[in-house]
Amino acid sequence: MTTTAPPHTPDPAAGPPSPEAAPRSRGRPRRDAPDLRASLLDAALASYVRHGIAGATLRRIAAEAGVTPALLHYYFADAAGLREAVIAERLMPVFFDIRDTLLGMPDASLREVLTAFVDGICATIARHPWLPPLWIREVVSEGGSLRDLLVTRLAPQIATELA
Repeated sequence: MTTTAPPHTPDPAAGPPSPEAAPRSRGRPRRDAPDLRASLLDAALASYVRHGIAGATLRRIAAEAGVTPALLHYYFADAAGLREAVIAERLMPVFFDIRDTLLGMPDASLREVLTAFVDGICATIARHPWLPPLWIREVVSEGGSLRDLLVTRLAPQIATELA
């Protein structure tokens, strides 16, 4: 005859469980864990540069970031959410810097505006060496995942400023 142990009941005198012992859902960081969102965006961007957006799966990005795919789901919901966050928080600010330079030149000649644009692109590449390979793979190349970004978000803003 076997007996089963009674279910474990916590000892009320022991106090509340520590944050490390508190149950959490899969992929959810511990309460005391640092916010990893920024480093996950950086890891995704690096993976996009190395493997292309189509080749940078959540599993691959998670492995490169040293986290689980579930943690990426926690922060971004899915691959599309991660891609949109990278665009909004890593790519668009880079382009806004160039746009803002051009906006600050309302009375400049076309030559001055074009010179500022080219100088801005060169300075941007110096600060963000990941930009050219990502741009070539995802914007210039046929089937690039960011081609639509250029047509719908960037080109209209730049054309308006140069006009």
